[in-house]
Formats: sequence, C-alpha cells, structure tokens
Amino acid sequence: MASRSILLLTVLLLSVLFVLLSGCGGGGGNGQPSFNYVPIPGVPPAVNNLGKLIGQQERNVVTPGGNQWDPGYSSADQAAFDSSNRLAQIVGNVSGTQTFAAGVVAIRALPASTQQQVFTSFSTPIDPTWAMTGTIGNGTTDAGEAVESEIATALTNAVKSAL
Repeated sequence: MASRSILLLTVLLLSVLFVLLSGCGGGGGNGQPSFNYVPIPGVPPAVNNLGKLIGQQERNVVTPGGNQWDPGYSSADQAAFDSSNRLAQIVGNVSGTQTFAAGVVAIRALPASTQQQVFTSFSTPIDPTWAMTGTIGNGTTDAGEAVESEIATALTNAVKSAL
C-alpha cells in the first residue's frame, strides 16, 4: 500500500512539474508553425518579401495556440524576451539582409499613401489574440501579441529609418 502511495505521489509530482515547465516553453524558434502571409495588393514582390520576413521573425519568437493551462506563449516568455537583447538582435539581423535592402528600395519608389499602407501592414502582429478570435487556443495570448507587436513595430521603424 505504501509503495502504491509513493508511486501515485511521484506521478502527481511529475505531472505538476511538467505542466509548470511546459507553460513557460513558448520561446519560439525553428520548428514553429508556419503562418500565412497576406500579400499587400499592388506593391512590388520585394515589398511583400520583406513583409513575410517581418512576419517570420514574429513567428520565430512567439508560439501561437495553447490553452489556459499551457499557453503557447506565456507572460514569463514575454518577460524573458523583454529583459533580453533579442529585439535588437532581430532588428540587426533583418536589417542586414538582401531582402530588407530590396524591400526598402521598392518602398522608397512607392507613393506616400501606399507607403503608409505598407507600414500599417508591417506593424500589425501576425496573430490575433484568443480574445479577438473568441476561442482559447485560436491565435495567441496577450503576451504573445504584445511581443509580436514589439517585433513588428521595431522592424517597421527600421524600414522607415532606412528610407
């Protein structure tokens, strides 16, 4: 009887530990689910390639989905991201790419109203929040959307600065 109690206690402890550790595991990275980039109509391909690159940076960091016990991207993940130098690294890495340079050249040639449309698109997070979709697990958490917004805004500002 005592060994059965110890076994049950061990299983319970391991289950709780798994839930606690997995809840903070939305650090993003390779192997993340892909996202569907919605091209901006009427702009050169280089602009949409840059938009897709910006969205991919968001996806590389933020895990969508999850549930209330195991969020895809938790507030702990957001705190870790915000306390790191990762945003500056992302901006530095992206702004040094050929895709970034070609996108900036193409945006520079667009009328001001179209440029504004591009900036609005680029600075919008790729995932809606669970509250926006009305379904837990469909979209991302508030923390995930906040970090996506930080990344999208920083990269959009880098594009504007390069013009």
